[in-house]
Amino acid sequence: MHRALVIAIAVCWLLAGCERPQLEQPRSASQNASGKLDPNDPEFKKRAQARLQEMKREESIREEAPWPGRTGLPDDDERELPRYLRREFGQLLSQPGSLRAQDLHYLGVFVQGVETVHYWRINYGSAKSKFAYVVVAPADRQVMGWGDRTPPK
Repeated sequence: MHRALVIAIAVCWLLAGCERPQLEQPRSASQNASGKLDPNDPEFKKRAQARLQEMKREESIREEAPWPGRTGLPDDDERELPRYLRREFGQLLSQPGSLRAQDLHYLGVFVQGVETVHYWRINYGSAKSKFAYVVVAPADRQVMGWGDRTPPK
């Protein structure tokens, strides 16, 4: 994945996540009357910048797990998968209890139609089976995702 795309997605995620009303917490000074955070507020900007800095620090960490280097995917794509999932889950590696690379169990690669799909079982957060996947599309670009999409039997 291209670094600029990853950062753009992270910023979108950050802004989208900050716009959800915080029902369980009292309104902070940076929230407007509707309960949404004001992106022009200095407190919001400070928190957003701190979050982006933490995400950049995460990029330099090489997590240990049995599967990196064994999937046939480029190393950068393998290393991006747990970071992508943490962004989806609203987590940072520095947070206790957040998803780690070792929480992913590589299941293999499967050809599905014109796509080649790598699957991992997510052993984190739910008893229900969830899977992460990397789709290698015909144009040799990878698309990451997660959810109920399952590998073929």
